[in-house]
Amino acid sequence: MPIKNSRINPFRFHIHFIEALLDALELEKVSLVGISMGGGISLGFALANPQRVRKLVLVSSYGLGREMFGGKGAYLFPRVPLLYEIVRRSAQRSRRLVRLGMSKLVSGAAALTGEMLEDAWQSLRSSGVHHTWKAFLQSELTFTGYRTHFGAHLQRLSIPTLIVHGDKDRLIPLRLAEQAARQIPGARLHIFKNCGHLPPREKPGEFNEVLGQFLKDPGKVGGGDEAVGSKQ
Repeated sequence: MPIKNSRINPFRFHIHFIEALLDALELEKVSLVGISMGGGISLGFALANPQRVRKLVLVSSYGLGREMFGGKGAYLFPRVPLLYEIVRRSAQRSRRLVRLGMSKLVSGAAALTGEMLEDAWQSLRSSGVHHTWKAFLQSELTFTGYRTHFGAHLQRLSIPTLIVHGDKDRLIPLRLAEQAARQIPGARLHIFKNCGHLPPREKPGEFNEVLGQFLKDPGKVGGGDEAVGSKQ
């Protein structure tokens, strides 16, 4: 959902939005699947409202640690208006620049498809996406790392949880997913080989199979999954 006010915390906003949406749809309990920022939002919602989450799937999830991709330069980027606008407008005009940026998210340029590039191109040209992304960057990127990280709270999750991650994810390091899987009681971890930050787009067949199996039977481990969560 687009956010135009940079003073609004995107995480708190979207967590409350999910709660309001479920109330409006009269859904008492659901399974949540979130990727990247959506993974962090799903995790935050599950921690705040465990009684409303049946199963939780975290894909390349944000919120697992403070380590920030891009270092301190990433912190400055959304806070220097001229620099931010130059990069944003350049990306809106140059498909080549979009390809370069997307190649950092996936396992390599060979993993990019025309559909992925077109989707990214269209998203960059959306004012709603721009406002939401800028609000996220300004709120979540601090000088010492990401603001939101749930590591200290993972052990109290009692929801069946699957963590999905690519072994070549440069945005969210694999070790953060492995660490989270050890902290969450009974958690399952599935690592996609030769995969970056976008498993649903890079490995759609395998991803759908893993997701479907977990939603059908969260207690079954197989096909590369590991039961690594601590027991309580």
